[in-house]
Amino acid sequence: MLAIQNIPLVRYDANKINADVPIRSVIETYAGISVPRNPKRKINCPSPSHEDKTPSAKIYDNYCKCFSCKKKMTPITLTQDYFPTLTFPEVCEKLIKDFGLNIYEYSNLAEIEKIKAAKGKNKFYDYFPLTEDELKFIGLHNPPNKIEEKYTIKASDYYMRLFGEIPPNAETHDVNGNDIFIECSRGDAIYAGLLDVSRDELESGKLNQHKYFEFPKIQMLWEDDREAIEELIIAHCKETIIKLNHAISVLQKLVNEYKVNHTTEQIQETSLIRDGYEKSLADGKNIKISWQLQERINDLTNYEINKDMIRYLNHELDYAKSVMNKVIEHGRLRKEAQKKEKRIKQSKSDIDSR
Repeated sequence: MLAIQNIPLVRYDANKINADVPIRSVIETYAGISVPRNPKRKINCPSPSHEDKTPSAKIYDNYCKCFSCKKKMTPITLTQDYFPTLTFPEVCEKLIKDFGLNIYEYSNLAEIEKIKAAKGKNKFYDYFPLTEDELKFIGLHNPPNKIEEKYTIKASDYYMRLFGEIPPNAETHDVNGNDIFIECSRGDAIYAGLLDVSRDELESGKLNQHKYFEFPKIQMLWEDDREAIEELIIAHCKETIIKLNHAISVLQKLVNEYKVNHTTEQIQETSLIRDGYEKSLADGKNIKISWQLQERINDLTNYEINKDMIRYLNHELDYAKSVMNKVIEHGRLRKEAQKKEKRIKQSKSDIDSR
């Protein structure tokens, strides 16, 4: 049996938690600040490290920004501020529990529980290594359980075979005179003479019952040929890694160009101007600025967005590498276990033959 430490650690989807836990609820619950429903009104900064005497923070989408202490707070970061002794996983779990979310939708707990509950001495390497979210992340989507069988026929043929005439105003050709094709059900296809059926089926009255194609899931294909499917997964991981590296290099080039053309003092000056402009707009003041200044602000904002995106993509890159390494390690453990079993069987066979 493989060691217990091969069970994956609990992971939480921080982006999904930050999107689904309302920042207003976090502020009202943990900071005790009543949040007005008017999005233009400011509130006292909810950060416990900032004693805000006058309202200087505002809520945007699902984060809060304070114009005084310059802090941007998400549901997770604000909770971390209020409960500094909690680890990141504990903070995520607290938010999930306190705001009534389903923990299985925001973590890999279901995967861990399945592995723990799996039977058999080789439960770790006999278990499919990835979650559905990990498969989707690298571009491998399981098909839906069932896809209804459809048949394609020219619209004119369909109407003539089914009704003996083309109904008034029925569209059979496009504006260029090309045939229009339509999809029909199995029953209509049979009645239209597209399918041959037996007399018994005709008399059974079941012609209009839906018929479905069932496609095997990746997990099922893996059971039939584990090495081939793992190679497919690894190839998708590599393709994802290449795309992410390319995106990062493009954004990094833009960031470097901005830094080359702007001094630290210029960046700080533009940041202060932007903060003042946004504060004035938040206060309801109608402030007009020149297009040159607006362009400076836009360039700085794009620069910051690109930096944030690079951090995000690097996180995605690490995740793609971890998925690939997970599959590679899974295959290695399986092969090691198989070799071990083979040696044990050979030893028993040698003993029995003596």
